[in-house]
Order: sequence, then structure tokens, then C-alpha cells
Amino acid sequence: MPLAAYLDSYLRATRASGPGRTLARDLAALTWSLVERTGHQDSSRPADTSRSKDSRLPIAADPGLDDEALVAIDALSAHLGGATAVRIGKTILGPPLRLVLPYAAAAGLLAVILRRTPFVRAAVAFASAAAVATLVRNRGRLWPPPRSTGYALEAAEDLRRTLESRGLGVPIFVLGHTHVPAFVDLHGHGTRATYLNTGSWSAPDRGGRGYPFVRVTRIDAGDPVAELLWWPARESG
Repeated sequence: MPLAAYLDSYLRATRASGPGRTLARDLAALTWSLVERTGHQDSSRPADTSRSKDSRLPIAADPGLDDEALVAIDALSAHLGGATAVRIGKTILGPPLRLVLPYAAAAGLLAVILRRTPFVRAAVAFASAAAVATLVRNRGRLWPPPRSTGYALEAAEDLRRTLESRGLGVPIFVLGHTHVPAFVDLHGHGTRATYLNTGSWSAPDRGGRGYPFVRVTRIDAGDPVAELLWWPARESG
């Protein structure tokens, strides 16, 4: 199972368990689960992108791409994987570190100022305790981290640039991997393009709109039109 899908299933379980969980327990459980997952992976490696062009031609022709365009799109996955890992790290660790940073700076400053006095250990301990108390007090908004459509949006932007560099303008990019409903105009040169995310039906929208889906319509020979719509959720009973 892809890492992002595993992480999403873990976060759903975490959200359903109520406010009793703590940031430290969640991070420890997720880290251990990822270690276990890594230990059970097989030794197979991704396909070599240097294989002959002839093997790619039947695949490329199906969506109307040339072989070079397909190779370029395939190469995007390596960049996106690294960017996704960095984004997950920033999302999980960034907010706690920003909260603790002022206390760490204060502890370091006190250690320098009071290094020749008997008060240095007490001052550093006080700053550390204040940092921990801040994390505990804000644990509800620190974890689970908010959902983001960021890396899917980055993927759509990368795909657009790659295709347009080969003269292939695509007006609509629909992705659903992040499970976050989205409708975003992509900025750039050439054909106007839009990124949409289909979201997920695992739970109704908190705003009461229902379940998200994308509809793409085309009338006669006109340009296709994409919409992010909501299927009303029926009340139980």
C-alpha cells in the first residue's frame, strides 16, 4: 500500500479515537508502524526508466502521448516522492517546533547569561517545562495535522508544465489521492487549466454539503467544463 494511503488510514483512526490521545503517543505509534511496514516490504525495485522506447509506445499511444512525454511524466514520480516526504515532515513536525523554538532560544540565552551562577540549571529546566506545557496545552490543534491538497496540486502543476513543454495543452487535471476536495486554477503560460480533487466519501463534509465529486461536461464541440459538486447526504432513518 502506498505510504500516503497508509498515513491517511492511520489519521482516520486517530481522529475517530477522540481527544484522549496525545501528540507523543501518536508520533511514536506512527513511527513504529512505519518501521514495521518498511521491514515487510519486498526487495522489488521500480521499473528502470532507461528501458527501450519500443516497450513504451503501446502505453503512450493509448492516452494520445508520444513516448518521450510518457517517459518525462514517469520521471516526475521521483521528484514528487521526495517533495511529499518533506511536506509530511513539515506538516507533522513544523507546528510543534515553531511553538517550542522561543522556549529553546530562551533556555539557550539563559544558559549563556547564567553559566557562572547556580541558577543556570533551574532557568533551563523552567524554560523546558514551559515548552512541554505549551505542547500539551495545544495538542488538540497540533495532532492530527490538518489535511492538505498540496502535493496533488504540485503534481498537477508539474504535469501541466511537462505536457505544455511538448505542445500538449490539457485544460483539466483531476486527482483524488489526498481525499481533500479542491478546485484551483493553475497559473502559467498557454491554455487555461484547472486542478480538481474528487475528495472522499468516507465521511460527509463537515460543512453539511454532502459528498464531493467532479463532473466534466462537454456540449457539442465546445471546451470541456469541470465542476466540483456535492451529493447531498441523506439523514439516517
